[in-house]
Amino acid sequence: MFYTAITMDRVVFKMLVIFFSTLTLTSCDIDKVKPSILVKTRQGEKVLLPCHIASNVDIKSVKWWKNDKLVARSDSFMETNNFYLHPNSTLEIRQVTLEEDANYTCQVVRTEPWKPMTQVITVQVLCKFIE
Repeated sequence: MFYTAITMDRVVFKMLVIFFSTLTLTSCDIDKVKPSILVKTRQGEKVLLPCHIASNVDIKSVKWWKNDKLVARSDSFMETNNFYLHPNSTLEIRQVTLEEDANYTCQVVRTEPWKPMTQVITVQVLCKFIE
């Protein structure tokens, strides 16, 4: 009889664990989870940040932000000393400094009825080795 009680307790415990794990999974909103790409680089190097776009997508414009500051856009020529937007929507950082350590967001504005797509790339700048 004691053994039966322990077995029942284990069954109840397992059921509670399954219930809570199911509850957690169903409360997750997958649409809001946007994976980020991590790019590690060193000071003084050149970095290319690709903006992956399907070839069958009709694009109105592509914009790149460094944190919350617009650094490049395809619908108007906007070249700065350190950033260049290639025709394939890749953002080039010409000479990486510690200030380039940031989140870069590519936004692809598509024709109606499609909503814009975004992609986040985190650039982590490592210290330059002195030889």
